[in-house]
Amino acid sequence: MRKWEYLVLVENMRSIKSLENLAKEDDLYKEQLSKGDYAPALNKYGAQGWELVGVSRVGGGRALTEYVFKRPKD
Repeated sequence: MRKWEYLVLVENMRSIKSLENLAKEDDLYKEQLSKGDYAPALNKYGAQGWELVGVSRVGGGRALTEYVFKRPKD
């Protein structure tokens, strides 16, 4: 049976700090977030084997966006 591992990134629209921390202070990622251009960062996760499988708004009025990725577990 195939096993999966998951990665969940949560973005707070009032602050990009949560994503910056999850991206380990990656300067390229920080620059993309400030411009609202997510494709290069998503491509970076894709190159690491992560597939974006879901995006949803969570947290009610807190304007959070949750990105769910998965990849096969070795």
